[in-house]
Amino acid sequence: MPQSHCSLSDTEYTSYALSEAERFQDSYEIIALFRKAYESFQSLGATRMASACSSGMAIEYYAAGDFSNAKQLFDSVAGLYRQEGWTSLLWENLGYLRECSMKLNSPKDFISYSLEMAALPLFSGSGEENRENKIKSGPAGSPTISRRENIQQEVINVLERKQSSEGTYDGFNNAIEEVTHLDIDQISPLRMVLTASVAFHDQSVKPGSPLLVSVSLLSHLPSPVVVDQLEPWRFCSINLTVTL
Repeated sequence: MPQSHCSLSDTEYTSYALSEAERFQDSYEIIALFRKAYESFQSLGATRMASACSSGMAIEYYAAGDFSNAKQLFDSVAGLYRQEGWTSLLWENLGYLRECSMKLNSPKDFISYSLEMAALPLFSGSGEENRENKIKSGPAGSPTISRRENIQQEVINVLERKQSSEGTYDGFNNAIEEVTHLDIDQISPLRMVLTASVAFHDQSVKPGSPLLVSVSLLSHLPSPVVVDQLEPWRFCSINLTVTL
């Protein structure tokens, strides 16, 4: 008697892959299963499901101590989360990226991810922190106001250690000197951290003539920021020195 075959839905296939993965204790066996699922979803054009598999691979790489591969995958997934506006998933993802940056001795990346996390908009269920929510939210914990403030303070701690004589931030091996500046442009994820708008008071300007402009700054960080210096550059670009 011929056997009948039925196709699995995306959700059923993912559940099957995860249940199979739980049978293994080796992270790299689990990663191989996630990769197969990722390739299947990619071939079907199911981008969101493929990204979920990428995130699963990244977490397993992270658990295995392979922070370079983990960071690469987390970075690729973060792009979709930003595009889709999935703030809760992005929060968890950025928390892992912060930890990977620490392990990889990259303070500049650590600062960038931290500022992006601190500036994320509030979303439902972020008001209280409990053990269950903390586990679900990854290494950064729940996205509460106090946690965002703490993350911003951690950035300050990193920068202050750079300028002090007490040594560098404990998580970085004498690499703080590489942190010079962060570029925030129209395509940077950090554009939500600090938004600047420039208004020109004259419709036309003659070369060599004085120019009057008004600069407005909008910060989405939980704690106030102070502009220490405003330095105009050539071609109408502006360099801001900000104290968090």
